[in-house]
Amino acid sequence: MSFKGRKDILIERHMEGSLNAKEEEELWRWLNSNRKNQDVFESRISLTLEGKPLPEGVLSEREALSDVKKRIVAHENRHVRLWWRRSAIASAVVLLVLLGFFSQEWGDRGDGVLNVAGSENVILTLSDGNEVALTENVSRLEDVKGKGFVGVWNGKSLSYQANGFQSLSETFNTVRVPSGKRFSITLSDGSQIEMNSETELRYPVVFKGNERNIELLSGEIYCKIAKNKHKPFYVNSSRLRLRVLGTSFNFSAYQNERKSSAVLVEGSVGIIPRNDVFDIKKAILLDPGEALVYDKMIKKVVKSKVRVADYTAWKDGKLIFKTMPLNELLLRLGRWYGVRIEDRTGRGDSYTYSGTFDEESIEEALDALSKLCDFNFRLTDNGVVVE
Repeated sequence: MSFKGRKDILIERHMEGSLNAKEEEELWRWLNSNRKNQDVFESRISLTLEGKPLPEGVLSEREALSDVKKRIVAHENRHVRLWWRRSAIASAVVLLVLLGFFSQEWGDRGDGVLNVAGSENVILTLSDGNEVALTENVSRLEDVKGKGFVGVWNGKSLSYQANGFQSLSETFNTVRVPSGKRFSITLSDGSQIEMNSETELRYPVVFKGNERNIELLSGEIYCKIAKNKHKPFYVNSSRLRLRVLGTSFNFSAYQNERKSSAVLVEGSVGIIPRNDVFDIKKAILLDPGEALVYDKMIKKVVKSKVRVADYTAWKDGKLIFKTMPLNELLLRLGRWYGVRIEDRTGRGDSYTYSGTFDEESIEEALDALSKLCDFNFRLTDNGVVVE
C-alpha cells in the first residue's frame, strides 16, 4: 500500500478518534516531515460554516494545527482527541473542527488538588439484604441463610458456581459498582458480565425454571451469554427487555439518562418494551453491528448501523462520546473518573461534542474540554464546578 493511501486512512481514522498510539505517532511523523503534508492535513480538517465567521473561542484549522504541534513536541506520549460540532437549527449546517490536545502544565484552577473518587468498594447485596464490601479480605462467599457456597471473589471479579448452592427457589443477589470503577461477574450458567461505573445489577445465584432473567437496575453492561437453546436469556431494564440465546452485546440503561441503547456484537437479540409479553413477531431484531436507541422523553426508537467499538470501548479503558450535549458529557465524565461535576453552564442541545479520552487524568480531560467547549472550571472540596 502506498503511503498516500496509508495517509488518507490515518487522517480519516484520526477524524473518527480511532487511532491507536502507534498509528497516531506515524501520523504525526508524517505531519512534521514537511509543510506540504501540513497543508494537506489542514485542508482535510478545514472549518466551514457557509462563509460565516468562526464563533468566539473556536480555533481556525491553522491555529488548531499549530496548537497541536506545540503540544506534540513537549508531550508525545499522552493524547486527547476531540472534535466539536454545532447543530444549526434552520439550515442543518454541520460545523466540524478536529483538535488534538496533549497534556500540559496546569495553571491555577482553584484551591488544592482534586481528590478523585474511586476508593469506594463494590457492594454485593445478598438475598437477605445483608451487604458485603468486596475487598481483598473477602474471597469465599457464603449465603447468610446457610444455603451453601455462592462463589469466589478473586480481587477483580466475582464468579458464581451452580453446584454449591442448595436453595430450591430462585435466590437473587445484587452488585453495585461505584463511580470511577468497573467490575465483572461470571454467572452460574457461565455467562460473563462486565459492568461499567455506577452500574447496579440484580441476578439469580442459580438460574431456575425454563428462563434466565437478570435485571439492569441502572448502568451499562457488556455481556457474553452462555448458549442454552432450551433456556433463553433475558436482560430487563425499566424501559426495555432483551431476549438472547448465545450472544455478545452492550446494553446501557442509566436511570439518570434519557436514552437507553443496545448494541449487538455477535449473535442475535430481540427487543421489546419492558412490560410487554415477549413475542418474537413483535420484537425489534438486531443484526451484528446494529444498535437500538430508545429516547424516553419522546418515546422514540431508532435502529441503525453503528461502529460497535464506540459503544464497547469503555471496557477497554476508553471513554468515547459522539455528538453529545455538554451536560450529558459532564455527567459521563464525572461517572468515569469518580468525581462530582456540577454543571452551571446552562447550555442546551445546540452544541454537541465528540471525542475520546483514555489515559488522561480528570484535570487533563477538563482542561482540554474547557478549551474546546469554551467554559471555565474550578476545583472545590466536593468536586468540580463548571461554568
